[in-house]
Amino acid sequence: LAAFLVIAMNALMSLPFVARVLMPALAQSAEAHDRLCLSLGLSGWNRFRLIEMPVLKRAIGLSLVMALILSLGDLTAISLFGTQDFVTLPALIYRQMGSYRFDESIGTALVLSALVLAFSTLAERWSGAHPEHGRIWGWIVGNEVNSHWLWNNMGLAPIETAASEYEK
Repeated sequence: LAAFLVIAMNALMSLPFVARVLMPALAQSAEAHDRLCLSLGLSGWNRFRLIEMPVLKRAIGLSLVMALILSLGDLTAISLFGTQDFVTLPALIYRQMGSYRFDESIGTALVLSALVLAFSTLAERWSGAHPEHGRIWGWIVGNEVNSHWLWNNMGLAPIETAASEYEK
């Protein structure tokens, strides 16, 4: 039960930070892609998978890293619900410093710092933000609703093909 409470409390504490990153990205994506999705007849899971997810990868990665780093550094939840056997790195650092084991606490803090650096680097890499590949914003997708085969010179293509071509 203690592990669930710590995870739930950290998840709730990170919600404002996650929302602060995701809400503008979702609004911008909806504004840019609503007409495309209407013309292709995309909705629900297919819309999210084919259109929204590729665009939101960076924001999702950043929000996950922010939540993870906040959870890694949190001492509050583990102080309230932790046990002797269930401890986080910040609580371990606090215990080590309280026992005057400063060399061990420095080593534990180094491990915590390395984890935060590794997660930040992985999220940046996985989010697709590679400036050497360039980035294009504000393209006009098509001129007419339900006419992507005509205006984008694709012929009668299925929705998946049209969406993947749009993503490129």
